[in-house]
Amino acid sequence: GQGITMVDVEVGDLDAAAAHWLTLCAVDALLVHRRWYPATADAYDPAFRALLEHGTRLGAEDYARAQCARQAVATRLDRVLDEVDAIL
Repeated sequence: GQGITMVDVEVGDLDAAAAHWLTLCAVDALLVHRRWYPATADAYDPAFRALLEHGTRLGAEDYARAQCARQAVATRLDRVLDEVDAIL
């Protein structure tokens, strides 16, 4: 077989994008659960209900900023994956 060759790659600062994860997760979850939440809020696990409640406090600008950060990371990772088969 051919085996593998390990090389170092630079993907940039992922911490900045990770900071936006909560915003994206909260708003996306809220959109999926809008048929049931808040009408059945008491039926949700407290941690997930807190996530949904957080989503209700976020605005369009927060979500747009988080989406831009997500897209920037996706673009960087796409460029890296054009050169390598996997990132470990």
